[in-house]
Amino acid sequence: MSFDMFLDPIVQLTLISSGLSLIITLVQKKTINQGEMKRIKAEIKSLQKEMKEAQKNNNTSKSNKLLSRTMELTQKQMKMTMKPALYTMPLFIIAFPLIAKYFATALITFPFGLALPWLSWSPFGFVWKTTLGWLGIYIFASIFANIIFKKIFKMSF
Repeated sequence: MSFDMFLDPIVQLTLISSGLSLIITLVQKKTINQGEMKRIKAEIKSLQKEMKEAQKNNNTSKSNKLLSRTMELTQKQMKMTMKPALYTMPLFIIAFPLIAKYFATALITFPFGLALPWLSWSPFGFVWKTTLGWLGIYIFASIFANIIFKKIFKMSF
């Protein structure tokens, strides 16, 4: 049971997931220092190159130091990305049960071969599935919306 009087349920679900992605992207833009994030990513990439060279030369002490520094930077990067997740979690706690309730019957069925089928477990083994339920539609729509919004807002990750 969706809001059929406005739009097709799949279009509605796509708009809702895109809206949630926009909110998440805006929260990330406001809470994450983009310059610092770019710097950390560049330093990690540089350290990984140095680590490969050190491993080729069997220099374990240098490799261990570089690994330690990489782990520090990765931990800092993770802390930076967890902050917006804490802000947006209540939104998902409220939104997901509502989406599941109103869009439980929303399905996209692809003719076999026109979609990228995925495997699903059945009592008879793995089978090819070519339908998306509300969660699959939400995931695909939010991934595409997230990519677009991060390009629009020039975000680094």
